[in-house]
Parts: sequence; C-alpha cells; structure tokens
Amino acid sequence: MDLIREVLGQEQLNYLGFSYGSSLGANYAALFPDRVGLMVLDGAVDPTLDPSTKLVGQIAGFDKALDAYLEDCLMDSFCPFTDDVETSKTKIANFLIARESSPLPTFDDRGLALQSAIAGIIVTLYSEQSWQFLSQAFEEAFEGNGSTFLLLADFYNDRDPDGGYLSNITEANYAIGCSDQAIWPELPDRSVEIKEASEILGRYFAAEDSSCEGWPSGIGMEQLDFRVPLANGPLVVGTTGDPATPYAQAVSLSELLDGARLLTFEGEGHTAYGSNDCVNQIVDDYLAGNEIAANPVCRS
Repeated sequence: MDLIREVLGQEQLNYLGFSYGSSLGANYAALFPDRVGLMVLDGAVDPTLDPSTKLVGQIAGFDKALDAYLEDCLMDSFCPFTDDVETSKTKIANFLIARESSPLPTFDDRGLALQSAIAGIIVTLYSEQSWQFLSQAFEEAFEGNGSTFLLLADFYNDRDPDGGYLSNITEANYAIGCSDQAIWPELPDRSVEIKEASEILGRYFAAEDSSCEGWPSGIGMEQLDFRVPLANGPLVVGTTGDPATPYAQAVSLSELLDGARLLTFEGEGHTAYGSNDCVNQIVDDYLAGNEIAANPVCRS
C-alpha cells in the first residue's frame, strides 16, 4: 500500500477499505501515521480483539441478522415459516441437526450435508437483497430438496458447476488470516459464550480453532500501536445489523484511531457504502475534502 502511494508520487495515502480492507487500513495507519490521508474504513474490524472474542461477536451478529430476516419473512405471505421468530429459529436449528447425519437430495449426487447448509444460510445474511434466496432455499428444503441451499454454498465457496473452483479464496483466507493473526500469550476459552451467542450456529463454531496451528511466525503477527497520532482522522463506517463485522467493532475502532469519526448506518448487511444514498453522500463528501458532521447517522 505504501509502495502504491510512493509510485503515485503522493505524500499521503487516500484509501477506501471494506471489511478486511478496514483491517489493512488500520494497520497502515499504525505503521505510517504521518502518511494517512483521507481514509474510509467500512465494515470495520477492531484489530485489538483476539480471534476468540471476534468469533463470539460474529456468531452473535449472524444470529441477529437471522432474526432480522425472520422478522421480515414472517410479514410475507410467501414465507416458509409460519410461527414467531423463536419458533422459526428452533425449526432451523432442528433442520441443521438433521443434516449432521442425513443429507438432503439435490440436483446432483452430492446431497446437502451440514457444512453446505450452514454456508448456504450464512452467505444470504451478508445482504438484505439475498434474503429472498434464503426463503426459497428453506421452502424447497422443507419439502425435501436441498438444491438451492447447495447452489448458495457453491456460490459462497466459489465452486463452479463442473466441480472445480473459480478461485483459491478458501486457501487464501487461511494463509492470509494466519499470517496476519497477532500472537496472543493465551487465547481465552470462549466455547460457552459462542454456544450461547446463537442457538442455531453456536454449536458448530464452539470447537477450538486449530487452523493456524504450526503456522510460521512473521512480521504480520506483531502487535501494533493503533493509538499513535495520525496526520488525518479516518472515517469509520459501521452498520448496526452487520453480521460479519459487528457494529460494536466500528465503535471501538473509531475510539481507537486518532481523530476518527464514526458514520453509523442503521440498517442490515455487511458494509454500507454503495448501498445507501445517505452513506454514499457523506463518504463522498469526506473523500472530496468537504466538511462533514462529527458522528453522522444514516438510516435505511
């Protein structure tokens, strides 16, 4: 990132980062505080949280997003659920438990097993516009057909119809995540909190994470000082219903970075810029160097 700034002949880096990109932006600010230009961090990640604590927040975030989906769905006459939110969530939990030992038939010979069912649910909760596909998937699944869920899981995993993969995104996520993960003296056991965070998803994420076991240590794992004075105050964007990077992390990051302002979007989905006119206008004004309110709020 700093090499790009230098090649472009700029004294400071202007930057717009989404989700993991917000983590890169915060790291850049800690490493090159005097070179921070106009920096927008949308779908913000708190770099001071340990992985276990982040996971608790994420599981709770996806559970909250599922609540929002069900509340919306139950107002629709075509909803595959007919009772209240809690009864519907129990039905979903039982649906996943059944997939632990009994895959549903699909359009090919793979069948819909547990992991694909979970992936199919999670991918639709990143955006309110995807809720319709979750309704379709559940409607078919409750009739014994897991095809739409499998298609959603394949989309999430970048799997093509021929059984190959369109990218190495899964491998890259492990490699990059492990390289970036700061070394903690001892990670707390959050298994109970993870289970309690979601009746539906908690049981599947409460196991000890060994994915980075044995990964070689490197410069990316160093703890950084994120409270250093910055040349310019960043604009942190947080969505109250964001499942992947919960809003609380946007709040804490805005308090962590010197001179940062918090733009709150009261809505659903992961990241906000590009999907809401109010958010778009404030971010555009900030990047244009115009004056904006201290901590503005936008609504869906």
